[in-house]
Amino acid sequence: MSDVAIRLARPSDAEALTSLALRAKASWGYDEEFMELCREELTLTPEKMNAWTIWVAECDGRLAGMIALNVGGEQAELEDFMVEPEFHGRGIGRALMSALFKECSTQRVRSVSLDADPNAEAIYRKFGFTRIGYYGDTLVITLLTAVSLPLGRDGRGLRLCYYGDTPVITLLTAVSLPPSITVAYYV
Repeated sequence: MSDVAIRLARPSDAEALTSLALRAKASWGYDEEFMELCREELTLTPEKMNAWTIWVAECDGRLAGMIALNVGGEQAELEDFMVEPEFHGRGIGRALMSALFKECSTQRVRSVSLDADPNAEAIYRKFGFTRIGYYGDTLVITLLTAVSLPLGRDGRGLRLCYYGDTPVITLLTAVSLPPSITVAYYV
C-alpha cells in the first residue's frame, strides 16, 4: 500500500470532496435518480466546513477519503466517512477513523453517533460501533461507539443527550450488555 497522509480539509477541497462523496455513495449501486436526491446532503458547504472538523486522506497524490466530526461536550457526531471506491481495501478508512478516535480521546468524548447507509453497517461494526435502531421510515442506521465509555456517574445509569435536535436517552448500564456498551433509544 502507498503511504496515506491524513490532514485537515481546506475550504478549497470542498468541490473535490463533494464529488468524492457522490462517487463513494454511488458505489453501493444506487441509481442516478436516488443519487440526485442525495446531492444536497453530500455537498460540503462553507458552513459545514466551518462547523465540523473534517479530515482528508491523501494517497498517491490524490484525495482518497474523508471523515467529519462535530463535538458537543461529551457527545460527538460522525459524518461523511467516505473512501474513493478505487482506494477501498487499502487502509484509508482505518487511517481516517484513527484520526477521528484520537481527536475524540483528546476532547474526552464519551460517545460518537452517526446515521449510516445500511450498506456500511459492517464497516462501522469493524470499528466498534453498534447499531441502535432506525430513524423514522428511512433506511438509515444509527450507530453509537462502544469505545472507552465509562458507566454513568449518577447511579441511575440513564443519561439524556441530544442527537441533533432529537432527545436521546442513553442507557449506560444494562442487563446482558458489557458495561462499555452504550445503548440509545429515540424518544
